[in-house]
Amino acid sequence: MADFDNVIVSDGQLDQKLRHKTAGEVLQTSTSADEEESTFTSGEHKVVTLVNNHNYKIFDDAGNLEIRNKTEGFGIHIGKNGDIFLLSGSAPNGQLGGRICISAQKGQIVKSGPIITECTSDPQNQVQGEGSTTTPGAGKNEIARSDVNYGNWWTETHGELRLKATNIVIDATDNLTLMGGSINIQAGPNGGGNLKIQAGNISETTATRQGRYTSSVFTDGAAETTDVKIDPRASVNFISSGHMNVKSLGDFKLSAVGIGNVNFAGNVAPVGGVPLVKNRTSGFALGVKVGNLAISTKAGGVAISAASAFDKAIPASVAIKGKPIFLN
Repeated sequence: MADFDNVIVSDGQLDQKLRHKTAGEVLQTSTSADEEESTFTSGEHKVVTLVNNHNYKIFDDAGNLEIRNKTEGFGIHIGKNGDIFLLSGSAPNGQLGGRICISAQKGQIVKSGPIITECTSDPQNQVQGEGSTTTPGAGKNEIARSDVNYGNWWTETHGELRLKATNIVIDATDNLTLMGGSINIQAGPNGGGNLKIQAGNISETTATRQGRYTSSVFTDGAAETTDVKIDPRASVNFISSGHMNVKSLGDFKLSAVGIGNVNFAGNVAPVGGVPLVKNRTSGFALGVKVGNLAISTKAGGVAISAASAFDKAIPASVAIKGKPIFLN
């Protein structure tokens, strides 16, 4: 049990240089009447010491209750306006200290107004120095905050939730799900950055897909590309204001159940000023380097017509076989 007779208490004065009294001396020698607390008025500042010993002091500073350490000044401030401050200090002789630790075995319930948190990382100094909040690289390679939750973590914000950092990594061991009425992904301040997707399989299910490319689209390393349309109303359209170039090292096969129509306007002037086909003598040229050229129809005829002859006659043998043959 503590020896209350030897506990140093206040002598009623703020000046700490005065001689301290023990509780035993106050109880044995005090003959004065009980003091009445005075009411603080505007312009009056009064300090009443309640508890005072070698290390700590509890006093009423004009209606503000202070529990302070005499050396470092850390402690608890309870303001008459309703504010409560928890002030931590630095430990002497380089010891680990200056922390506020909370251990709640049954959890915490917090109901608060706006919350503003500022965390500074610095193993040398938790206020200034290399981890100063005034430098762009303050505490860049150290941990300023770390949370570990053994269970689910739910956060609900009725407003805008913004995450801003130099690098952001979302690491999901199982699944990562993004849900929203609209989801916008933008790389770079004005959409001029890089967006990389790496996956073993990408599956999409959508009603309509639209893309707008202002420069180019390049695909490399696809072993097979298959486009299947089951709906008979489906169609594949290639519309280009420039050239179209299709090259294949293997065979090329084009078949359709319906009717085929290939039409070339034969514009001599190349589109865009740079021609894809260098020889522009013919509006449509069909040739085979090695082998035969066969044109046949199983049911029907073959109609060939021309408005004028070539400017230059090219020697060649032409064999036309049919029944009947009309030459005009």
